[in-house]
Amino acid sequence: MNNSLYPLINRVHLRLIPENIITLNPTVIHEVYHVLVFYLEWFPEEAARRLSMLLKHPYVEFFSQTKNTCRIALRLSVQHKLGGRDALIVANFLANKVPTVYTHDQELLKLERLSWKNNRVTFKDPLTGTTVEPKSTSLDHASRQPRLQRRKITSQAPQKP
Repeated sequence: MNNSLYPLINRVHLRLIPENIITLNPTVIHEVYHVLVFYLEWFPEEAARRLSMLLKHPYVEFFSQTKNTCRIALRLSVQHKLGGRDALIVANFLANKVPTVYTHDQELLKLERLSWKNNRVTFKDPLTGTTVEPKSTSLDHASRQPRLQRRKITSQAPQKP
């Protein structure tokens, strides 16, 4: 089993405090599971156990997907040429007023931000805090790098009034 993500998962888990809440949705959870099991070769039971523990954490918010989420995602797909999973993830966070999505997805980082109605989401790289990586480190899509290197990890929860 490849343990390369253990330090990252432990770091995220240890930083969950009331001031640092993360939000997740079904698409993000299942993409992370897919990466852990099929790219990093974790045991499926271990990946499911760790993700289930994360979902139980008091400082993790979970937003379900609805018909409205799907309608927003379809609009985003057409308007911004987003793939289905990316559109669902972004639509879910827009509908729930999440201001920031931390991602390694170069296509989203290039967009920098998206709006829907009065809601806006900004995309930032979790390591650099910037919206677009320097050109020297951007992914070459022609090389067909695995989606593992481009997937979202977390987002910042909406601010409580």
